[in-house]
Amino acid sequence: MENLDRKTPDIIVVKIPNFRAVTSRGNEWSELMSWGWHENHKHFFDDIIFNCNHFLVRRIVDGERRGEFVMAIKDFVTEADVTPFEIIDFEGGLYAMSVSIDGDMDSVSRVEEKIFRWIEHTNFEADESRSIMGHMNFNNDEIKAGLGYEQLLRFVPIKLSA
Repeated sequence: MENLDRKTPDIIVVKIPNFRAVTSRGNEWSELMSWGWHENHKHFFDDIIFNCNHFLVRRIVDGERRGEFVMAIKDFVTEADVTPFEIIDFEGGLYAMSVSIDGDMDSVSRVEEKIFRWIEHTNFEADESRSIMGHMNFNNDEIKAGLGYEQLLRFVPIKLSA
C-alpha cells in the first residue's frame, strides 16, 4: 500500500448541505431515464455542490447492495410532479472526497481504501450512519479524450472524532 503524504493531500473534505430530493429508491437507472429526469424535468432540479444536482448513494437493501439516485429539487416541486418517485429530505454532512475511474471497481475500491487510511490520520472518523456516494460531475468529451476514462467522484461520510 502506498504511504500517505501529508504534504501533498489528494483527499478533500466537503460539506454537503441538507437538501430536498427526488429518490429512485433502488429503481433502475433506465426507469429514471424513461421518466426523463435529465431532459423533461430539468427545471425541477437544483445544484448541490460543484454544479452537481445528483448522487448515486450506496445502500444495502435486504442484504443486497443497491444504488439509490438522489436528485436535488427546488422548493416548488411536489409529489405529484415526481410520481412514480418520492421526495425525501436528504441529510448532508461532511464527506472526504477523491476521484476514481468510473466503471473500474479496482480503482473505486483503491480510492475508498485510501480515503479510509487517510481518515485514520485526521481528527475525523467514518460516519457509518450515512452512505458512501458517487458522482460523475467533471466529464465531457474533451476531458474523457484527455484522460482516456470518465472520472467518478467518491464521497465517504465523515464526522469529527468524539
